[in-house]
Amino acid sequence: AMLNGKRVKLHASVLTEERSDLRAGTVLNPQTLTFVCGDGRCVMPTVVQAEGSRAMPVSDFLRGFHVRLGDRFMPVEQTCALPI
Repeated sequence: AMLNGKRVKLHASVLTEERSDLRAGTVLNPQTLTFVCGDGRCVMPTVVQAEGSRAMPVSDFLRGFHVRLGDRFMPVEQTCALPI
């Protein structure tokens, strides 16, 4: 996924009891990185990996990566070379 212009891999997460009608990918809690899934349920990542970095606990990731309420995880655009 992309978050604030950076690729972020989600290695582990837990499903929370929260539900939301906000758009999928919207961050509900910047302190835990909890975000909304497509079905309205919410997920709290526990291990993430920023582009060019190692996998780490979310608490470590958030020390160096600023996330605000309402930021969104976006799908990574898949590109392919077209034959000429």
